[in-house]
Amino acid sequence: MTIRGKWSIALLSVLVVSLALNLFIIGFAASRVYQFHHGRGPGIERMFSSFLAKFPREIRHELREEMEDIRPEMSAAMRDLHNARRDMIEVMRDPGMTSEALGHAMMRVREKLDAVQTLGLEAVRRVVDEADPRLRSEIEQRRPRWRRGERD
Repeated sequence: MTIRGKWSIALLSVLVVSLALNLFIIGFAASRVYQFHHGRGPGIERMFSSFLAKFPREIRHELREEMEDIRPEMSAAMRDLHNARRDMIEVMRDPGMTSEALGHAMMRVREKLDAVQTLGLEAVRRVVDEADPRLRSEIEQRRPRWRRGERD
């Protein structure tokens, strides 16, 4: 049986769109796997991007360069944090879990989170310390989204 006429055009269009979507999804997944295995996961950039928006362009540029310089240390710290969270979940899932073991695992997550935060804040401190006072005066103070609806 052969499909002819409008049905053939509609079917061909659906197949082309389906192929394009599949290629897009496969490409996206492959890029994520590649980035993860080469230490370029989106986590750091995503966390840092909303923070960067508050700074003038010149300082943002310097902050990006500084973050690129500490990328190996930050990636290791993020990996340690991920492992600590994974270990904490394993403790939670253990049928013989004790409050002491859970508390220890939570403290380990806290320590790793502090390490990530310290690396980032030290990078910001170094850049802002060297920035021109005129540029520092342009750093914005934005209200958090959850407070924007409130009145002062």
